Amino acid sequence: MKNIFKNLLKNKTSRNIILLVLIVGLVFSGVSLAVKNNESQEENKEFIKTVSTQIINGDEANKSQIETVGVVEAQSSIDVISTISGTLKGLYFNVGDEVYQNQSLAQLYSSTALTSLNNAQTNLNNIQSSLTTTQRITDESIRQTEIGVEQANIGLENAKKSIQVAELGLKTAQDNLNNAIKIKEKSLKDQKNKAVINFNAYVNTIFSARDQVALLINANTSELLSSNL
Repeated sequence: MKNIFKNLLKNKTSRNIILLVLIVGLVFSGVSLAVKNNESQEENKEFIKTVSTQIINGDEANKSQIETVGVVEAQSSIDVISTISGTLKGLYFNVGDEVYQNQSLAQLYSSTALTSLNNAQTNLNNIQSSLTTTQRITDESIRQTEIGVEQANIGLENAKKSIQVAELGLKTAQDNLNNAIKIKEKSLKDQKNKAVINFNAYVNTIFSARDQVALLINANTSELLSSNL
């Protein structure tokens, strides 16, 4: 088998054919690998790739082996880069593995990033502590405000009750005043009526006394006249 391969290498046409077959094989291997790694492409889709040939000169014809190097271009590729610099501690995938979104592919160690993380954690703890203190102060302020509002409501209710009592007292005083006025007016009216009655009685007494005096005068006059006769 080895002798047959050497004889084929000595033949220029055979060498060109073998080289072309190798190049085409490498190209189609790369195309197959790209199709396998690209999940969004259809499995049965055909890819057409332009290949190039190389003519081997006489010096290369004496070699017992043909070595060739090719670069396989994938149908699609994604560059994975780190946003920070650091030391690579581990890779969590192999060539040909399928990777998924949000999957951890590598681990980096960065003292700068670790320091930033610790500082951020410290700041977060300080902010949480400040937030807790502020929340406690706010809750106490709200509680005191609620107590003040409750006391104000109690004072308002007491004031309303005091107003009601004052209004009732005012109404009672007004009623008493009205009654006193009525009693006074009635008393004045009664006194006036009594005075009128007394005055009329006095007048009647005077007239009665006058009449009696007149009668006495008339009687005495009559007696005198009778005596003279």
